[in-house]
Amino acid sequence: MEPSTDIGKLLRYALRMEETGRDFFRENSKKFSHGGVVEILERLASEEEKHIEFIKELIVGLERGQDFSTKEDLGTGPGSFFSQRADSEKLDQTALESMIPACTVLRMAYLIERDFVDFYQKLAQRAKGKLKKALLMLSRWEREHEKFIKGYHDRLLDQYVHMPWGG
Repeated sequence: MEPSTDIGKLLRYALRMEETGRDFFRENSKKFSHGGVVEILERLASEEEKHIEFIKELIVGLERGQDFSTKEDLGTGPGSFFSQRADSEKLDQTALESMIPACTVLRMAYLIERDFVDFYQKLAQRAKGKLKKALLMLSRWEREHEKFIKGYHDRLLDQYVHMPWGG
């Protein structure tokens, strides 16, 4: 099997993973009435949409034998999610919601992003040149999402376990 064929299959698999992640975030954002969790999930769905478009470009480039894009930034990362103040306010709003479902969904979101990090790093090990660079970039973007979600989840869970009334 040619390396490009193998990479092409893996990129199509990555595309499907990103679509599944986007759908998970969209569907779960509808389960909450307000607060930070809704905004986080909607933003993550939007970020995954950017990743989907980027991967589609990689697939087309691979199929045409073209050089790959190495966009340095698609507007991803924790800085584009919220300012510090907005992040804090959203955590306070979430305390008004049922916190157990919010923590559970955020945990799943974290695991999805963590899996993406590992997947893109392994895929990059099979690639060369600009494609490798693009895959490592995707891994870095997912790592930023992972860290942001984990921090938010951990703060929310800590707030929940310290509530005298149980959330």
